[in-house]
Amino acid sequence: MVKVIGTEFNVKAYDSLETTVVSVNQGIVQFCLLSDTTKKVILTKGEVGIIDHKTGNILEQEAENITIDFWRTKVLKFRNARLDVVTSALTEVYGVNFIFANENIKNCRLNFEFPDMKIDEVLDIIAMTFDLKFTRKGEVYSIEGEGCAK
Repeated sequence: MVKVIGTEFNVKAYDSLETTVVSVNQGIVQFCLLSDTTKKVILTKGEVGIIDHKTGNILEQEAENITIDFWRTKVLKFRNARLDVVTSALTEVYGVNFIFANENIKNCRLNFEFPDMKIDEVLDIIAMTFDLKFTRKGEVYSIEGEGCAK
């Protein structure tokens, strides 16, 4: 359940998704489970609430690493985001998938903004930043390289 206490927010909730995501652009929004209204968070500008429908957990985080607003802003923003989080966002926005050659690649952390860029431009920047190689087969990109330590 989403209770509006302020204004300007986005909700992403589809039957096909295992999560419901609320992103607050302005104002205050209360976010909770329908089945247990005692589990709730109050979100303010720049925050995101995520309900995991499998576990019933509610997570709260800053919106900088979430793509829920991409449809409006056309900007992907990442602040200290692990590369597996970045590739999940790229999967959502560009409809492609990623395979990691090793787990250390997921540990690389990215601080960058991608304003309305093509997928190949985004991947070129990531590849240069972490000395990685992206190989495309259909809609799947393999990522190779040493990666980053934890």
